Amino acid sequence: MRLRRPTVSLFLLCLVFVGIAAGVERVWAQAESLSRPGSMKTVLRGTSVEEFPVEILGRYGDEDLILIRISEELAERSGGIAEGMSGSPVYAEGELIGALSYALNDRSHRYALVTPIEQMLEILALLPEQQLPEDTVGLEPLMAPVFTYGYTTRSVRALEDIFSLRPLGSLRGWPAGSDVVAELEPGSAVAVQLVYGDVSVVAVGTVTWVEDGVFLAFGHPFYHAGSVSLLLSQAVVVDTVDADPLPFKLAYPTRPAGTVLQDRSAGIAGTLGIVPEYTEVVLDIEDTSTGKREQLKFYAVYDENLITYLFGSSALALVDRALDRVGTGTALVDFTIESRDLVQPLIRTNVYCSGDIGATAVTELSEAVSLLATNEFRPVHLERISARITVSDKLQRASLVQVVARQEYYSPGDEVVLEIVLRPFREAVQKYEVVLEVPDHWPMGMTTVLVESGSADFYYPDYSALAQEMVWTEAVRTPGLDEESADAGDLDLLIRQFTERLRNDQIKVTLMNMESEERVERVIDLPFVAIGTVLCDLQIVPGKESWEEESTESVQTSPEGDEFVSDHEQELS
Repeated sequence: MRLRRPTVSLFLLCLVFVGIAAGVERVWAQAESLSRPGSMKTVLRGTSVEEFPVEILGRYGDEDLILIRISEELAERSGGIAEGMSGSPVYAEGELIGALSYALNDRSHRYALVTPIEQMLEILALLPEQQLPEDTVGLEPLMAPVFTYGYTTRSVRALEDIFSLRPLGSLRGWPAGSDVVAELEPGSAVAVQLVYGDVSVVAVGTVTWVEDGVFLAFGHPFYHAGSVSLLLSQAVVVDTVDADPLPFKLAYPTRPAGTVLQDRSAGIAGTLGIVPEYTEVVLDIEDTSTGKREQLKFYAVYDENLITYLFGSSALALVDRALDRVGTGTALVDFTIESRDLVQPLIRTNVYCSGDIGATAVTELSEAVSLLATNEFRPVHLERISARITVSDKLQRASLVQVVARQEYYSPGDEVVLEIVLRPFREAVQKYEVVLEVPDHWPMGMTTVLVESGSADFYYPDYSALAQEMVWTEAVRTPGLDEESADAGDLDLLIRQFTERLRNDQIKVTLMNMESEERVERVIDLPFVAIGTVLCDLQIVPGKESWEEESTESVQTSPEGDEFVSDHEQELS
């Protein structure tokens, strides 16, 4: 699954003009003059909301965005319009007119556009999304960053396909007393948290409007997803950093405040006091080579389109941190995924060996998360994911070299004795003897012995198998409201195929006839990860008893007592 890239800003959508002077002139040319004094509320440091004077210059474009210029005082203290100010309420004569939402990338960083409050209030009624009109020629969106905390450099890269990130390295933890924050009000700093715990992914903005437990913020989309369920937290602004191309608020989230329920063109909206459901992830990681063991935890807000990306990058960050290295090794991984939407938890054990064991150790677990979250049959809310990951720095693997049969010709009922040769990494060659019995009904002719390792068994959902368990009732039928959909149980079959597939420390020996699709299989457990596939061919021929039966002349008696000669005898005579 490939998630579409967001088409708008994540914190503060910045409209960049081709030429600075020409760009400002273009805004003036399209603006209806209504110059008058106003004010804006925002947080520059800590949690205190401050009010600053602004000049309201005019309206811009068909969407009636409002052009403003901030005061020199605010520009000096913050470096100008900053990422994270989006949503800051703007007032004229004490009346709320909208939220700061777009910035002009001019040299002064003092000009900005405001989304009218009327457009933002429409979100509460879930009216259709509003798009920027086509007459904004020469304007180019500049993706604003998402803050990440606790991620390693390479785990951050896993999120860059979705968001434009502000690189803050592996900053961990919040200052003492960070959970003490004033009540939310217009101008307060807030954070939309996708992940929180030992790692965090947050988008910082500003509250525009609060009334009766309902809020509006940002003045522009987060990632333009429409109906969502994202955690809103209060935030503390460490400082407003003067950076290029735009300053930004360096902030961290504190206590949960509510739920973002709508992510639309004019801003985000939601309710205060109730937080959304999330997926709890607990990783117990042990490195046997150093004796270090650590339990790390994070919570990911559940979104079917995001959970695979959020889980994969977050789990990789925690494994990298726990191991404190990137390199070769072998990992034993036991994981469980729990959900009230499943008949029983998804449980899987496997062994992995690679030159990048940290990344490899979470690959199949991420695959299981994706299988459940994006399945085609029914929604599954992942409530808890737990994994025990035990890592050593040794490469415990072996390559399949060959499989040899003791003889070339066999008959139905015979035992086929096979010798399987494996070469462990930097150790002496090992041989395993496997015996398979040829069934009595096995067809004559060429038969193939296939030996395959679990590590070469890439998983693809076998939808064809579903037809074998399908029960047909009527040709055309509309289920009642109280009935399950016809394929509601098919996800359980796919889960079973996933959990029962060959492990990496197993090999499967298969005797098969290509024409009849006959198969005899046996799975062998190994003390290491097996790699590769080998095969050989046999000939199945009639046995001695079959030859004797064919050469015997038969005389049969008809029901009337008359003797008759077999067709074989007639041919001989």
